[in-house]
Amino acid sequence: QKHRRLDYAPPPFAVRHVDLDFRIDGGDRVTVTNTMHVTVSSEVDALRLAGAEDGSVELESVRVGDEDVTARCGVVDHELVVPWSTGVGVEVEVTVVTRISPRTNTALYGLYECGDVLVTQCEAQGFRRLTYAPDRPDVLSTYTVRIEAPRKLYPTLLSNGDLVEQSEHDGDTGERHWVVFHDPLPKPSYLF
Repeated sequence: QKHRRLDYAPPPFAVRHVDLDFRIDGGDRVTVTNTMHVTVSSEVDALRLAGAEDGSVELESVRVGDEDVTARCGVVDHELVVPWSTGVGVEVEVTVVTRISPRTNTALYGLYECGDVLVTQCEAQGFRRLTYAPDRPDVLSTYTVRIEAPRKLYPTLLSNGDLVEQSEHDGDTGERHWVVFHDPLPKPSYLF
């Protein structure tokens, strides 16, 4: 698809901050919880969030504030359409929960399996292979990323930003571990 500079329009909303939570249950199942702090700048009836063109992102749920709007959402032309009735200038949390399979991701964009490790490659539009989001370079956000995984399968957990929290063990079993990274510098989604 060709993009012309003359067709450019700024997004009708800003995403100040994003909390991403990756729950890794193995290479074939990762649950991604994406909580975006969204403020619309003009009247809109829906948010349009980019998704993977091949349908590899499975939608589990969508919340706007405290309201579950999953049943009222739809995917049109690879975009998740989220109904919007909040006023202009009001910040609202929009939480999108998706499920992906790094093992079957052969596009080498988003989160994929490479040998016995999971890696991400999101430039330029690979973030939409993780979750539905405004995957465009003019939407700048800060990021807090939490990763949880089986310790034996994935002993090293790493993300951009500063390590701010980590587990030593999970209860008495020590089977799972997690880390939290925070990056205070606003950036487009592909650099999260």
